[in-house]
Amino acid sequence: MNKIICPKCQAVLNPDNNIVLSAKKDDNKWGLVLLSSELGNYTALTHEDFVVKEGEFVEFHCPACHYKLSTVAPDKNLAVFEMIDEEQVNSTIIISAIAGEKCTYKITEGSIESHGKDSEKYKFIYQNLVDLV
Repeated sequence: MNKIICPKCQAVLNPDNNIVLSAKKDDNKWGLVLLSSELGNYTALTHEDFVVKEGEFVEFHCPACHYKLSTVAPDKNLAVFEMIDEEQVNSTIIISAIAGEKCTYKITEGSIESHGKDSEKYKFIYQNLVDLV
């Protein structure tokens, strides 16, 4: 199984098949979000008391050290974490922080793999994404 890791504290964020993130909405409400760790699967789970509406921005944080995952992102609407696959290859994973937006990038050794129908939205920064690795 791939390990999803906080870029700051190196905590493993996917103890199972879901990535666990702390999230803050624009109204300053906090909650936990579970995202599928499968690239291109945009399933997101939240508690009924933490409803995120389509199109709403969510600020993602590491649940271990509270690092804001958009800190090194090439756009304020993106969040960044690391992935180590079963062959121990490190990749940078970038996801959209806009609810309902299907956009994921996997950057490995200078190559970019994109997923989701909305990945074209950030094409203007596409080449800059390689610089994060």
